[in-house]
Amino acid sequence: MSTSIAESIRHHISSFYVHSESSNQIFLDEVTAGEMIDNLATQKLLGEFRGERAVDRGQLVALLVGLGRLADERPDAASVDINPLIVQPSGELVAVDGLVELGGVGDAAAIEPRPRPSGKQFRALFEPKGVLVAGASTHPGKFGFVSLHNLLAAGYAGGVYGTNLKGEEVLGVQTVADIADLPDGKIDLVFVCTPASANPDLLRACAAKGVRAAFLTSAGYGEAGDAGRLAEDELVALADELGILLAGPNGQGVVSTPVNLCAQIVAPYPPVGTIGVASQSGNFVSSCSELPRRASRSCS
Repeated sequence: MSTSIAESIRHHISSFYVHSESSNQIFLDEVTAGEMIDNLATQKLLGEFRGERAVDRGQLVALLVGLGRLADERPDAASVDINPLIVQPSGELVAVDGLVELGGVGDAAAIEPRPRPSGKQFRALFEPKGVLVAGASTHPGKFGFVSLHNLLAAGYAGGVYGTNLKGEEVLGVQTVADIADLPDGKIDLVFVCTPASANPDLLRACAAKGVRAAFLTSAGYGEAGDAGRLAEDELVALADELGILLAGPNGQGVVSTPVNLCAQIVAPYPPVGTIGVASQSGNFVSSCSELPRRASRSCS
């Protein structure tokens, strides 16, 4: 309960900051904050539940207004993350932890907004007509083997392709050493299992073939210090320039049960359903994928 509420509030707070353009006004009053709460898709979670009282609405409104005041009084606050925000059985809110990221006063204005991903790009990620595993491997312990195995084992019906430096056959898929040898317009998702240094050229080659989405398992980016953060920024900018929706890096994978897509570096593959899960934690999302099997639930 508390996690869902916190995530919904975080979404609205993020939208609020994105659309705030001046530090010379109060961005959010109690009426507007109340309307934001009323518009939450998870509204039912705010009510009474199994003997627990409803969430203290006044406290929730005060939280949002306070964040608005923070944005007004501290223009150097680049972001605020309250997580977790726990709801007690009494309905009282308790902010267990908070993180405030500070930046230069002019930093926010200097950052140009990134292009919004298109429906075509999202379809390429979740409903691809063809998937390329870049860095397919014959070694069972490599990401390029596990991801290709999962893709085939889940019964994905689209085209499955692979690249391999030696052009080897991997799990019955004849790979190629050069993306240029792949067909045009047949692949719209690339699952990247190659080193970070190879990825800029890889994205350029994929874009030339019509790829519109890429999922990166590669490490060596933001978690690898200043050089890694710079490489990540450059790759994001390149993907935007090429019109590729980029997910990752250092990611676990993407699962879309309506099309039997299981492009990930771990198992399991959850049953088909309507519960969607997105997580920055690989362990968490793996647990969420395993739980439906044990509890006879389903995922999308």
